[in-house]
Amino acid sequence: MLIESQDSNPEAILIGDPLDGSNNPKGTRLGDSLQDITGVVTQTFGNYVTLPLTALNVTGSAQPALPPPTTLVSGGSCRKLSVGSYNVENLSPKSSHLTKIAAHIVDYLKTPDLVFLQEIQDNNGATNDNGKGLSCFFECA
Repeated sequence: MLIESQDSNPEAILIGDPLDGSNNPKGTRLGDSLQDITGVVTQTFGNYVTLPLTALNVTGSAQPALPPPTTLVSGGSCRKLSVGSYNVENLSPKSSHLTKIAAHIVDYLKTPDLVFLQEIQDNNGATNDNGKGLSCFFECA
């Protein structure tokens, strides 16, 4: 995928599960280098997807592993809010990674005034009961 002077939003090709039933390595990230991939290209939900014949082989990882912390901070009032977004990866009351998430929000996002969370579950976890038990509030002085 290349960003060119006339195309600052190139198309992405997602990589799906291998067709031989094996599993791709866990922990791969955007920017990792991969060995050549042979597979079938298809389209799903408006995205191009390559289904490799065999599991991926990671040949290198992007460095640093995490981007540097933000330098943007809140102005301390509603006139100058800081906003952050974080994927909490299926956070539920039984999640063991809550401390790590909190540390990232404090240390990397610098405690924004508003934080938008993705993949948060209600107090029943993965139980599908139409969101009973989920509550949110917002207050700004």
